[in-house]
Amino acid sequence: MDNKTVGRNIIWNTTGNIFYLGCQWLLSVAVVRISGSYADAGVLTLAISATNIFATLAAFSVRNYQVSDLSEKYSQSDYISHRFITCSVAFILCIAFTMISSYRLDVAISIVAYMLMKTVEAFADVFHGILQKQWRLDIVGRSCIYRGVILIASFTLVYKLSGQLPFALLIMAILTAVIFFLYDFRTVRKLTDISCEVNRHSLFYLSKDCLPVLGYSLLLNSIVLTARFFIERYLGEEMLGYYGSVSTIAVIVQMASNLILTPLNGAISDYYTHGKYRKILTLFGKVVLLLATLTGVALAGAFLLGKFVLMLLFGESIEPYTYLLIPTIFASCLTGFVCFLWMSFNRNTVISRLFGASNHKKILFELSHYAKSRPARKGRGRKTVFLKKLKT
Repeated sequence: MDNKTVGRNIIWNTTGNIFYLGCQWLLSVAVVRISGSYADAGVLTLAISATNIFATLAAFSVRNYQVSDLSEKYSQSDYISHRFITCSVAFILCIAFTMISSYRLDVAISIVAYMLMKTVEAFADVFHGILQKQWRLDIVGRSCIYRGVILIASFTLVYKLSGQLPFALLIMAILTAVIFFLYDFRTVRKLTDISCEVNRHSLFYLSKDCLPVLGYSLLLNSIVLTARFFIERYLGEEMLGYYGSVSTIAVIVQMASNLILTPLNGAISDYYTHGKYRKILTLFGKVVLLLATLTGVALAGAFLLGKFVLMLLFGESIEPYTYLLIPTIFASCLTGFVCFLWMSFNRNTVISRLFGASNHKKILFELSHYAKSRPARKGRGRKTVFLKKLKT
């Protein structure tokens, strides 16, 4: 595994996922342009926000642990079986949520239909983890592109012909599931042997290992859900449609920053296994610089072109709300940056985020030993700041 391989995987993974996220955002544009109203756009925004929390539960924050599990503490069948169970539970809980919230029937069906698509995404994610461990994120990138094309094309066509948002979302979800089984599932089966053998002991301890990071992820995603939930409750679906049409761009920017980090988990685990601690520190520095650059570019683009692009896509009706773009992008980028620092330097989560099944005390000891054993350089008598942060 060399720098060229890592770079190629980052490019494929980032490009494919950003394309897929962009297609999801274009759903709002299609709804506004076809219906001429922000009411359905509000329902779509509510469906996206409400299902995010359940999609997080379905994924159970296992992906980073999976790709960092170089010692094969858990088998591929353990990860697949665990994901099948979490996806099933999350889908049932989403249905219960729509019933408890007393939404209109069309709104409830829209939420459940969108959750079906998110469930497919979450289930596909465990297969993408298998591909990532083999450094085949090019397949993941292609999968995202294929699903993105089918997603926006099927939704636009069905919504244009029927004018029914729930029906369009349902057809879209079914077709994305078909793409997963025809491409992702079949491709992984050709590359490796997969099964769904259930080991209750492994499933329990895998859940236990990933539970702390799951709690963090649920709290993080609840921020977005809480804001949009109360906007819909107190201001109505149309106002949520305006807000969602603008703010979803910021969410894509934040997700793009997270996607850049995903391929690096396997690389960091590999560096640790082979004792290349300096490369870990260098990689952290590069990521911080990259995230800062992404934030600057996003803010500059929003300032120069944000209003023009939003009005071009949604029409003049969006103009009174374009002021929301810059603060939402800034808040999203700042959240992503802080989350990266917290996940990287908090010693209680570095195990599940970066080093999988490794022992975090052993990591700290060996990193400290490495720093102390290096010959002293002129003008460098202080300890590494990174190690100090890890030990606090």
